[in-house]
Amino acid sequence: VVSDLAMPAMSGLALLSALRKAAPESVRILFTGEAQLTDAVRAINEGEVFRLLLKPCTGRDMLDAVRAGVRQHQIVSAERTLLRETLQGAVEALSDVLAIAQPAAYGRAVRLRRHVVDLAKAMELPPSWELAVSALLSQMGCVTLAPALVDRWYRHEPLSDEEQRLIDGIPTRTAELIAHIPRMTPVCDIILRQFESPRTLGIPVGAKLLAIARDFDGLIGSGERAEAALAIMKSQVQRYDESMLAVFHSLRCESAPSLEIREMRLCDVRVEMVFAADVLSPRGVLLIARGQRVTTSLYERIVQVWSTDAASAIPVRVIIPE
Repeated sequence: VVSDLAMPAMSGLALLSALRKAAPESVRILFTGEAQLTDAVRAINEGEVFRLLLKPCTGRDMLDAVRAGVRQHQIVSAERTLLRETLQGAVEALSDVLAIAQPAAYGRAVRLRRHVVDLAKAMELPPSWELAVSALLSQMGCVTLAPALVDRWYRHEPLSDEEQRLIDGIPTRTAELIAHIPRMTPVCDIILRQFESPRTLGIPVGAKLLAIARDFDGLIGSGERAEAALAIMKSQVQRYDESMLAVFHSLRCESAPSLEIREMRLCDVRVEMVFAADVLSPRGVLLIARGQRVTTSLYERIVQVWSTDAASAIPVRVIIPE
């Protein structure tokens, strides 16, 4: 965008500042006279101007500036795309590791993501990738724990004081594991602050959402029905954002849509199906947690690892995608 500084109705300074907010990826060039350098400096600072052209300006200088602006836009766009793909790839890789190492923790993470995304949508919050990623990676610290301990915690079995201390440290270990991935600072902040009071100054919105999703999933896992779980949470309302909890109550207690649930052998499941119940091996070991979707990597693991095992023939209950 090439803008003059002195214009009627709206100055170039106001225009470029508005453009920076409305179209942050645009490259902005300011065209002005030498007598207006003070305003030009303000425009550079407030409108993040890429290049300043002084009058009089030749056609060649104008073309060179515009071409440089186009190259700058291409560079910024390429870097943003690379960063987005790197971030997405890192999240997917971590999710796959968690799914293989700790299926109970991964199943919980998937359910937390669904609760957080559904609640954010119902609250009409601005789109934010940090919300879904923080929920999905919130259980990543479980990879540092013994699978047997995670399974006992998942089944709500009694834990010793030392075991409970290890479980309580999951958010901190999660943040330590993902802190060096680019742009993960907001995600770490959400995960670390999920246990703070919702009235704490500066607490991220994602932390409030995650707290509701976390406790609801825990109560459901202990055998409570949705209405009873939310009633318990309402009695401890100081722990949650009241408006969010009210919306979540209506979201989870309204009549559920009819779902097609089938029973089949583990070896017969297909990509995009969702497990409606935990999948246990013949020896009682948790293989796949309820709520987990059959991704391509999980399907390949079922085919390659369990195809010749007795587990391939065990009956499982899955939700068939629409």
